[in-house]
Amino acid sequence: MNGELEGIYVHSKDNLDDRGLLRHRTMLLKLMGGIKSRVKHLLYNNGVPYPEEFVQKNKHWSRKFISWL
Repeated sequence: MNGELEGIYVHSKDNLDDRGLLRHRTMLLKLMGGIKSRVKHLLYNNGVPYPEEFVQKNKHWSRKFISWL
């Protein structure tokens, strides 16, 4: 009654679900990056050289590279 209270916004269920999905996607992308890093480190430590076609940075983790693994 004094005007001291302010209204709040309550997110809809769809909005909360979308935000949760994006959080999970971000978490999975970070996990995938770590796993890829571990695989490359394992290859390096065991002296497994990359074929010439995968030496370029943007060629890693293509379907062809994964088939080679």
